[in-house]
Amino acid sequence: MTVYLPIKMNVLEWAYKRAGFSLSELFVKHPEYKNRISGLDIELTMKQAIEIANHVHIPLGFLFLNEPFEESLPIKDFRTLNNKVSKNISLNLRDVINQCKFQQDWYTEYAKENDLEKCPLVNKSNLNEDPKASAEKLKICLNYKEKDLSKADNYRRYLRTIIEQAGVLVFISSTVGNNNTRTLDIKEFRGFALSDPYAPLIFINSSDSVSAQIFTMIHELAHIMLGESGISNEAMEEIYISSKIEKWCNAVAANFLVPEDKLKLLFEQNYKISLYDFIVSSVFKFHVSSLVILRRLYELNLIEKDEFSNLFNRLKNDALRELQIRKEEKSKKSLSYYQVALSRLSKNFCHAVISSTLSGNVLYRDACILLNKTNLKGFDKFASTLGYIKAM
Repeated sequence: MTVYLPIKMNVLEWAYKRAGFSLSELFVKHPEYKNRISGLDIELTMKQAIEIANHVHIPLGFLFLNEPFEESLPIKDFRTLNNKVSKNISLNLRDVINQCKFQQDWYTEYAKENDLEKCPLVNKSNLNEDPKASAEKLKICLNYKEKDLSKADNYRRYLRTIIEQAGVLVFISSTVGNNNTRTLDIKEFRGFALSDPYAPLIFINSSDSVSAQIFTMIHELAHIMLGESGISNEAMEEIYISSKIEKWCNAVAANFLVPEDKLKLLFEQNYKISLYDFIVSSVFKFHVSSLVILRRLYELNLIEKDEFSNLFNRLKNDALRELQIRKEEKSKKSLSYYQVALSRLSKNFCHAVISSTLSGNVLYRDACILLNKTNLKGFDKFASTLGYIKAM
């Protein structure tokens, strides 16, 4: 005898909408389910309910609630689109934030138990401080050294290294965990910051171009300096930015990556070439996007407003083409699964989890969850990528 379980239709609709789907998709795939609707409920077997729960990335028990519930995020939303704050949060973004918060909470306890010092960058500045002064302060805290690096990838790697050395966990990924079918959209967000005295964490959406990731990295660090957790998209595609915090963080990142004196000197030395050509060549010098260079020139009064407006859309289109090229190049790279997985997580975090597990302080089951691994074999291979001996 087949046992059917009642599920509220409004809960089922909420679950599908939450995952970015339409409930009509379910009935297109299973038209027979329409006959199972009785009043406000739909009757399904346990196997069917499990299949739906997996499809919409939700715990099975949620389907059996009497009412949908409002989910809150642990951080603020600083994203803007057309000068308006966005309130839409996709399930992928929500899951990545919750996952990082879970990993951060573990590392906070690890830091306290091992008497690690608090991160000196947290609450290091405030909105009343000149962004230029904050950028210089940040360089001192990071022990930043000028590097003549020809490739943006190498510069990003250098920044990530010194940021981690300063006590900030840096996660860079384009997916939810290691699930390559759940990709993150840069139209939704470029990064976020989770402030914490012991375990500040920044997440960079690597679906973006490398130059944009570099800017996001410093932008999110500026959030950490304010002690502010939040989601960002920096609104680089928008001419006007309304958020005071985002403006300040953008200014810190711009001063850090494109110092005023260096840009002015370079501008004076290249007065013979067109403005467009100057901006394009400056991208390779500072490893930021052409839109950042354009904004910087305008903010420093090196170009007029009409020059800024005339070039904005052209450079915006260039950025979109660069992003497409990056996607194509990324698909050709032949890194191993475990090298890719390692690149997505903070090395400090990985070392802490693996060493704690091998010393018996963390269960292998919990370590696999923290490192996005499904079993002990996956943990062993991942640990060996970092130079640890196998557990088995």
